[in-house]
Amino acid sequence: MALRDDGNVVFISVVNAWKMQSKSQIGKLTLFKPLAEIIGEQQTANGFALLPIQLPHILTLDDLPLHHRDPFDRLLIAQARHENLTLVSRDPRFTAYPVQVLW
Repeated sequence: MALRDDGNVVFISVVNAWKMQSKSQIGKLTLFKPLAEIIGEQQTANGFALLPIQLPHILTLDDLPLHHRDPFDRLLIAQARHENLTLVSRDPRFTAYPVQVLW
């Protein structure tokens, strides 16, 4: 599997942490540990590299049609497109975009 291949770098986007924090704050996600601890543990346990949000990711949003209206998911798609990364998601709407989707 691509996620377990030592030849691949697996990223966790800052967007993921932002979305988790936002959902936790409004009561749509229950976290049993502080978010910083969860992210740190996942980085250590799974070797995830952190993908920051950069201006080119924001600008790539201009090229994306509005198949998906969730701003967090759109930014993940823009990052994957700009960085030429495979996006791991079970959201079927992601496949409407010109990015590789795994799951």
